[in-house]
Amino acid sequence: MSMRYVLSILILTVAIAYSQTATVTPLGPDGGIISHLEGSPDDSVVLAVVGEEELYRSLDGGNTWSKIEIVSPLQSDQFTINEITFHPSSSNIILLPTSIGLYRSTDKGATWSAVTEPLTPSPTLSVKYVPGIPGVLFGSDVNGVLRSTDDGKTWQPMKDNVYFGNRFIKHVAIHPKDTALATLRVVATTGFDDTTGIFFSSNGGVTWIPLINGLPTGDARKIYTVVLDSTGLLGRDYRILIGTADGVYAIQSNLFGNIWQPVRISNVQIPVGIVTDGLLVYDKYDTT
Repeated sequence: MSMRYVLSILILTVAIAYSQTATVTPLGPDGGIISHLEGSPDDSVVLAVVGEEELYRSLDGGNTWSKIEIVSPLQSDQFTINEITFHPSSSNIILLPTSIGLYRSTDKGATWSAVTEPLTPSPTLSVKYVPGIPGVLFGSDVNGVLRSTDDGKTWQPMKDNVYFGNRFIKHVAIHPKDTALATLRVVATTGFDDTTGIFFSSNGGVTWIPLINGLPTGDARKIYTVVLDSTGLLGRDYRILIGTADGVYAIQSNLFGNIWQPVRISNVQIPVGIVTDGLLVYDKYDTT
């Protein structure tokens, strides 16, 4: 199935885990744990991060891999890669938020260059394009959420002085159907030491509210991954799925009073334990 019908969410791993006939073929670079894995919209490129620092690329669907070197302008050989983000309509353009700033490739990952100047605001933990608004991106670092309106060249910290002043934000997610910055829906998740867990903005990051109604305390507040998806006519409603240290939870704006629900199959919450990533697969007939 083409990746243009695939949304990065949390459910495919659940289906595999409960399937009696699924066959899993190991693919990927050797040498350690793969911490990040992402494919391009047209399936032509797959990137993987081994450990936290080594970047690998495949141009044949994951059958063969080559290591990609990134030269730091700070002359530092030690930095972590925290996410892989492909441009929503171009497989040539890829972003990597790293511990020393944001990097971009315009040749399918063959070469990389720093996007932002040293010591200026830059996403180091997460970065996402806004599919419905060209040139607009959101990102995060140890001090909160960042927004760019010039295709990532410069970044503005989004601080509302209520919930967001300086706050570690691990992931951001964007509503894929919103086309106006003033009403853009954005989700941000906190680091594990912050027991709030997750925030929601309906005005492009200007103001935020905690989105925790129904979310259990303890390990469920440790959020490893998040995706904001569209539902309803013209994307009016939304759903959010999170992978936590206590399984998968979901919220849908037009159901259950906007309260978090554990994802279950036959009334059994799955997976049990930490969920770090996954997929929600749509076929071409899906109209949402």
